Amino acid sequence: MPPPRRHRSAGAERAHGVRARCALARAATLRPEGELSVAEFALHIDWTRCDGRGLCAEILHHALTRDDWGYPVSLRGEEGSRSNVPLGAGELAAADDAVALCPVLALKRVAL
Repeated sequence: MPPPRRHRSAGAERAHGVRARCALARAATLRPEGELSVAEFALHIDWTRCDGRGLCAEILHHALTRDDWGYPVSLRGEEGSRSNVPLGAGELAAADDAVALCPVLALKRVAL
């Protein structure tokens, strides 16, 4: 018996998921005026998924840095709130790219 989805490679499935997430992220930025403002967004880091590759810190170098083990560390916000990194107006597109390119899907842009 052949394995399921034998005509579709894993890469195609991954690319489809990334495209879908990018479309959802862009749709969130195109909301009608007055619903959500730019200052109400943050980048949420899921620490149970993150393995410290550091791609997000390279893309968002003004908001994140890396610790000794490669995990992202916020350069702003409250000391106790390491999971939600506040985003500026010019960082939304870069944050969407970081979310879409995270290899372990540990990032999500959230409304505060």
